[in-house]
Amino acid sequence: PLRPLFDKGMRNEVQVIAMALSAEMDYLPDVYSVLGASAALHISDIPWAGPIGCVRVGMDAEDNFIINPTQAEVAESKLDLVVAG
Repeated sequence: PLRPLFDKGMRNEVQVIAMALSAEMDYLPDVYSVLGASAALHISDIPWAGPIGCVRVGMDAEDNFIINPTQAEVAESKLDLVVAG
């Protein structure tokens, strides 16, 4: 979801590298990496039309949606969907 928000005329290469230095072990860090990338680009001088949001959605045995499930809930989930926009 990051690339489409850069100016059309921008030809410079931009790399966003996320490295988790510490994390809550119950949750997967990928969604938080997307949010961190959005925050970093938003406060930079780069012409970017953000910010964006990201969420992981799971589903339990009773077909209830779980927002940002733990790793244990993801392992038992019928659905593991990451949505960003």
